[in-house]
Amino acid sequence: MKSLILKTISGLLFALLLLISVFLFIRGHNDPGGGFIGGLVGAGAFVLFIIAYGPDDARRILRFDPKTLIGWGLLFAAVSGIISLMFGSSYLTGL
Repeated sequence: MKSLILKTISGLLFALLLLISVFLFIRGHNDPGGGFIGGLVGAGAFVLFIIAYGPDDARRILRFDPKTLIGWGLLFAAVSGIISLMFGSSYLTGL
């Protein structure tokens, strides 16, 4: 998209949305949905950036391959579930 207004506003909103995402994650860490909503707002920031600048620029600022991030997330979920099983609790029980 070649809109100067969208590129200007998305640059400002990108930083603001990432900051709000971190705030929501930290504030709602022990409440239901805090991390999920923070992740959604962070993903929305990247979607806005992709719409304004294109996917190539978004991949450049992300610095990590999204498939690698998905793999690490699945690994952390599996390991945290196994740790709770080792202590005799149900899978993914918080200790």
